[in-house]
Amino acid sequence: MLRRLSVSIVAVVILTASACGGGEDVEKVDADDWVADICDAVDDLNEVENAGMADLEEAYSDAYYEEDGDLYRDAVVKYTRDYGKALDRFARDAEDAGEPDVEGGEEIAAAVQDYVKKEQRAFERVSREVKALKQTGDDLTEAVDAVVWDVEFTDLSELIDDTDSRDAEDIIDLLYDEGCSDFLFDE
Repeated sequence: MLRRLSVSIVAVVILTASACGGGEDVEKVDADDWVADICDAVDDLNEVENAGMADLEEAYSDAYYEEDGDLYRDAVVKYTRDYGKALDRFARDAEDAGEPDVEGGEEIAAAVQDYVKKEQRAFERVSREVKALKQTGDDLTEAVDAVVWDVEFTDLSELIDDTDSRDAEDIIDLLYDEGCSDFLFDE
């Protein structure tokens, strides 16, 4: 009986989804508007990064003077968690922006999502490695700092360029012009 009910529910869900078209097409928007939306979404990342960096500097100083590396480790873990949440919001905002109405616009929009995934993996790695450190005191502070400074940031301009879209350079130039390239490009 339970199995029949489950099959019936699945059939209703499938029929409902197919009747609704199965999903929405991604909106194509003017490239200037798309870039403006992407750069607006960067503002949240920038705010989280600035607040996080201030907290990390303070935690590093406290850890150094108090010879308590756990203060710095905890701050780094908190920062990676907060930044990860900001990256999630950025990914949603970028998805909501649609895709630029240019040749290869779908791939360019996908490059932004790829950027988010690569950044998330980098920060997850930092968190995982910092949590696993066994040192104590100043040795822990130095070990945490080494992990933090070893982060390889993703360069969105490279990902966009890799799409081989003939409009990739135009999108990159627009990101420069809009003023968010310093955050999204690893230069």
